[in-house]
Amino acid sequence: MEKFTYKNALGNTITIDYSGNYVIDSYDGLNASEIIPITSSGYKQNGATYISTNLGIRIINITFGVIASDTFDMYAARRNVVSVFNPLLGEGTLTYTNDFISKSIRVAVTAAPTPAAKYGTIQYYTVELTANNPLWFDNAESAVKLGDFTGGLSFPLQFEGDGVIYAQKGDIANITIEGDVPSPIRAEFKNTSVNPKLELINTGEFIKVETSIDEGESLIINTEYGNKTVKKVTESSVESAFHLISLNSTFFSLPKGLNKLSFSGDAGTPEVYIYYRNYYVGV
Repeated sequence: MEKFTYKNALGNTITIDYSGNYVIDSYDGLNASEIIPITSSGYKQNGATYISTNLGIRIINITFGVIASDTFDMYAARRNVVSVFNPLLGEGTLTYTNDFISKSIRVAVTAAPTPAAKYGTIQYYTVELTANNPLWFDNAESAVKLGDFTGGLSFPLQFEGDGVIYAQKGDIANITIEGDVPSPIRAEFKNTSVNPKLELINTGEFIKVETSIDEGESLIINTEYGNKTVKKVTESSVESAFHLISLNSTFFSLPKGLNKLSFSGDAGTPEVYIYYRNYYVGV
């Protein structure tokens, strides 16, 4: 069993499979994307020195037949195809499912559905979809909750001597990345916290925001490439807190394998939610 489901920016969908009104004929581009070797060459060097490999855009072509019982249904089905695959709506989500996996990818319509052939009551179309980010991802986000602080303190406080511990660390989140590449995260701090800090224990990388979160507020950190954000959400506004990031903070991603995440801060009893997906070079 195989099927494609495309959902455009307005939430309208079309499903192409082997049993409905829209039937798969052929497709390509699920595994192959542009491969871009990164190299450097020195003066009089023979050949080049390999540095790394990047992936370029992915182009997916789907040819499918529209099956209709009469002329009216054919025209209605064709109109639906044109409407759902409207290139002016921007990026949509394509989900591919077979008996083994189901993964999604963000795509833009770069060649509107074009009539390919017609056999009796079956009209075939081909549509071209371009994924500027070539990676497939889990259909749904995974989420992990870290517990409250143990021993959070209130302010104002006065201390004497060195070695003051403002608050102990809460729970440690164990996250296993099963995809083909590191996974960015979205972290959400709720309840109360002062100078919250999220650390990837494996590498020592961290991101710390020098601010306080009051009851009813939240702090949202996104480490996705091209969408790195820190936002403070109150009952009446959403504001950027990017300027409050401490020095040496890193918008880290979680490497393949087992990762250990912890949080800390100067005070408070927050709840921390970590959201992530696995990403894949092909399906």
